[in-house]
Amino acid sequence: GRELEGKVLAWAAGPIVTGTREAPTNVKVGRVLGGTRVRADIPYALIIKDNRKSIKTAALLQTVVGRRFFRLEGVDQKGLAEAKTDQYLVLHVPKVYHQNQARYFQVLQLLPVVDTPELRAQRLEQWKAELLDPSKAGVAALKLEGLGRNAIPTLKTGLESPDPNVRFFAAEALGYLNDASGADVLAAAAVAAVAVAQRRRGRALAAVIVLCGLAVAYFSAIAPPEVRARIINPGSGTGRTDLWTVATRMIEANPLLGVGVGNFPEEAGRYLLVPGLLRETQFIVVDPKVAHNAYLEVAAETGLPGLALFIALLGTAFASCRRAWLRAEAIGDRHLSVAARALFVALVAYAVAIVWLSQQYGKQLWLLLALAFALPDLAAAPDRQRALSPQASQRRRRWTAPRARRRAATATTS
Repeated sequence: GRELEGKVLAWAAGPIVTGTREAPTNVKVGRVLGGTRVRADIPYALIIKDNRKSIKTAALLQTVVGRRFFRLEGVDQKGLAEAKTDQYLVLHVPKVYHQNQARYFQVLQLLPVVDTPELRAQRLEQWKAELLDPSKAGVAALKLEGLGRNAIPTLKTGLESPDPNVRFFAAEALGYLNDASGADVLAAAAVAAVAVAQRRRGRALAAVIVLCGLAVAYFSAIAPPEVRARIINPGSGTGRTDLWTVATRMIEANPLLGVGVGNFPEEAGRYLLVPGLLRETQFIVVDPKVAHNAYLEVAAETGLPGLALFIALLGTAFASCRRAWLRAEAIGDRHLSVAARALFVALVAYAVAIVWLSQQYGKQLWLLLALAFALPDLAAAPDRQRALSPQASQRRRRWTAPRARRRAATATTS
């Protein structure tokens, strides 16, 4: 019943939830909901198996881990694994893995022990093929992550795969390598988690909010300057911020009518002679580029009324998808409901992606829009409703009955 004193390892504040999943009534164990701030680094111990214990094995493991994971002390590199005896190593966790330490240990288990330039080239080719195979993509992405930044070009090929799982695994590994190329894929996955989740949608939304907060905290406080620069500069060297500045100037000069559809690259040079620093003018004058933002480009070319119509079109498509899946659920058509949800997720992903792309006239978008507007009528088709079971028809009547009528029926029955 007395307070114990000792070395302070962490500070925590806020409500405490006691118990665990296995022992919910155990008041000696709890979790501080507000989180903690660690004051001392507590490393892990990597235990060597009894039949492998030796100084040579410990030194080899220290070299293998330190080659991939290290920290800078002045101008020297110090590995995050340190062999203490022939029985164990002290293992530190890199900052990028603090919120997902399990992944760090997965990557460690897949690190190659023997590494030469020839073997690395062979592994890159082999693991690239495995990455593009949906059944092997998850492990292959972890293996490539273990190779470090040399694997980034190989992982980027996974972003072009038609399989969503391959794209997600590649984007996730790129994120842990401080490369933001797959940010739009991860954003689409987060939206999908919320849109597809039904009874657990609240939990999915909370998880997405937490992940977004961690991402913002990472890029604002932890990520190196060159990583933050890649968020606003595409890999080819085109300065998005300069193009967006020119687009904003176009909108200010032509707010109602714009400069005409398709005229952004031709008209961009006229808006350089305005006070304000632009670093990448060669991509506006010598080799004109599009705005790399569909919303700004639509506003610059068709004016603010055109942008309002474009956003209204997207919003109506979202509402149409939602109306379709509600109708499908009302008539008990699970397949159509899933299709409507998937279409909603695809539209959200596209709407997010075109923040960095000028793909407002891409055929993919207009095919998605056409499907979105067709689905509600498909769900309401009499032939489709007649094909459903009597139980589904009863469910539809219960769904569509006014709330007051249902309450009155309940009161009469009771």
